[in-house]
Amino acid sequence: MAGVNSLPEPLRRAAGWLAEHEAEIMAEQIALCEIAAPTGAEATRADAVAAAMGVIGLRVERDAVGNVIGTRAGTHGGAAIVISSHLDTVFGADQAVRVAR
Repeated sequence: MAGVNSLPEPLRRAAGWLAEHEAEIMAEQIALCEIAAPTGAEATRADAVAAAMGVIGLRVERDAVGNVIGTRAGTHGGAAIVISSHLDTVFGADQAVRVAR
């Protein structure tokens, strides 16, 4: 975590929390990545992402094409922060998706 000490206190705390929970975060990320999600058939992975968002208290919505949107209201009226990613993979449904470390 080079350079963390130069960050404002709230960011230092966030970085510390992430470091303390790295194993759990990686395990959840791997579990999500190992759910088959070929283009056009991402619903199972989308369901898992939506459930994970709900567990941490986000308001979860799905749009008309199946995107999962998790929202947490801010507390200070500042600008929104958006984190985005694809749910689908380049692998076909017949390809086993296993994460190797």
